[in-house]
Amino acid sequence: MLTHIRQDDPSGTRLVPSTALDPIPHDLGPAAYAGSQLATGVAPPDHAYAGLSVPVAQPPSAGEMAPEDHEIADAIAQGGDWMTELLARLVDKDTTLGHEEAGQAVVREALSELGLEPLDVPMDAAALRAHPASSPFDWDVVDKRNVVATWSPATGFGGLSLILNGHIDVVSPEPRSHWARDPFTAHVDGEWLYGRGAADMKCGLAGSSAR
Repeated sequence: MLTHIRQDDPSGTRLVPSTALDPIPHDLGPAAYAGSQLATGVAPPDHAYAGLSVPVAQPPSAGEMAPEDHEIADAIAQGGDWMTELLARLVDKDTTLGHEEAGQAVVREALSELGLEPLDVPMDAAALRAHPASSPFDWDVVDKRNVVATWSPATGFGGLSLILNGHIDVVSPEPRSHWARDPFTAHVDGEWLYGRGAADMKCGLAGSSAR
């Protein structure tokens, strides 16, 4: 499947090829694709399956922002330096399948910095598979944990709750010969931060942890 995305350049908007939805090789199992690990004996792909092959510029919003949107934008701007620093700390950790613990430690530190009380929830394979909404998986979850925390309103509970969650594992950076730098060292160039997992999805973890 060949997919295209819009890209704006001086000559106008054009469609460019994207590898975001490239077909999964038939000889890769579930863990090999979604679990960030290549199957034994399978050559690394030319491109990672997650992510785009070209930068995508967000078009400017149309119309005037509502007052509450301005408040949200201001809050994001105020926490921008902290979120960028947290993202860099997360990218600096190799969290491919089986090596997630270093990243979970950063998440725990970040939640503590926010004044929250992190709670470790061990993963139980049998309990996960027994849940009616579970998704199939074939990797070992022994000694793995989820890190959670609750941000309670000053007025107490009583309204609706919102759950923000994400994954800490990342796709393998192989083949490393395609990288100009160490994939597990965050690099800032202009308004972009580069490194394995920066887009999928450690930026989401940093953003959802904003003060």
